[in-house]
Amino acid sequence: MFGMFGFNTNRFSQLLDFSTRVFLEMVYETPTQADIDAYNALFVALKEPNSYATGVTLFEKIDCLFLLQNHDSSHTLTTNRGSNKPSTALINAVNPMSTPATPYNAIACIRKAGVTGNAVDKYIDTLYAPSGTTNFKQNDASMLLYVYSSTQGSNYIDTGRVNKNTDMRTQITSNLDGASMGASLANVSSISGSFGSGKFRGITRSSSTNANILADGFGYSVAHESGALSTYNMYLFGRNRFDDIGGTSKLQSPSANNIYIACYGAGLSSTAYAKLQAAFSSYVTAMSLGK
Repeated sequence: MFGMFGFNTNRFSQLLDFSTRVFLEMVYETPTQADIDAYNALFVALKEPNSYATGVTLFEKIDCLFLLQNHDSSHTLTTNRGSNKPSTALINAVNPMSTPATPYNAIACIRKAGVTGNAVDKYIDTLYAPSGTTNFKQNDASMLLYVYSSTQGSNYIDTGRVNKNTDMRTQITSNLDGASMGASLANVSSISGSFGSGKFRGITRSSSTNANILADGFGYSVAHESGALSTYNMYLFGRNRFDDIGGTSKLQSPSANNIYIACYGAGLSSTAYAKLQAAFSSYVTAMSLGK
């Protein structure tokens, strides 16, 4: 029997959330039932009533969510694996019908092991350029990554963009000691924090003057004034150069880290972050990522 989107509903053991069904319609591979259940549990958790704030769900406040994995053999990421369906890692999970992200220089996805950069030229252009009309606003924004393993020996950018004219940066970096990070939201400099042995790293702001580091916990507020948002796309595994947007040298400080999840959207309270963190942690466990 085929469902409303054309895929075979016999492989589903439960009534799935609508967002799960739309997402799976864009997936080229055939996930296992356990993987389908993991996706569904994630979407249900993100749609939990009041999970973001009273009357508002986390799902409503996320602009882009990339679940960086695939369900068959490892392969070079592509926008068309077949039947006009992209690699799963390139699908925006909260808006699956949107144009998929664009991979560059044969960046690959390893089954159950996410996507890894090479610190040279491999990256993903998310095609996401938050400019204030999205949930991600100048004074109300967040970025969060689940980084499974870090191999950096210097300051490399895991995700980011920069305004060519003002050098206003929106980025997450991995620092020299392998246990600390830097992050910026529309500012010329970064604030720093520790992620220790944890996997989460990010930043959030809910005012024009301060921001909080996101790691295993919700970091304390740090002075971090906001500037005008850049009009350039967010990259994964690097950022655009502030001095050369085009040409072969357009990538700056590319990362070689191994990333499983990338999430961009509105600013997060400590309560909302705890719920988002729990949802992502449960998803990684249920999907058996890294195993």
